[in-house]
Amino acid sequence: MLVYRWEAPLFFANAGMFRQQIRRLVRDGRPTCVVLQCEAITDIDVTAANTLEQLDTELNAQGIHLACVELEDGYGTSSTGTACTKHSTATTSTTRSTRPSPPSRPRATGPPRPEHDARRAAFV
Repeated sequence: MLVYRWEAPLFFANAGMFRQQIRRLVRDGRPTCVVLQCEAITDIDVTAANTLEQLDTELNAQGIHLACVELEDGYGTSSTGTACTKHSTATTSTTRSTRPSPPSRPRATGPPRPEHDARRAAFV
């Protein structure tokens, strides 16, 4: 089994590199199952969704199952997460995280500060 975590949004500019990395890891490790840990993927565009679908088809042709775990809801486009959500076969599945949200911390007093999204900071 290969478990792979992508630490950024998945979109047209990095979808090819993502596919190449998965292909290399599959070639080197010869797994029968690839699990994409998607918690850190904060967005998926149409190009990346098509890449995921093509990768799923390619891996299935090699007898390798593809599963996406901790895929966030509401990515913003209807085609988002295509490879991990649209297939009804047993080769692809989606599970949501059941972990509770972390408790919110009290805000410091003073002038309001713009919120910082740590998930996007990792991508910059």
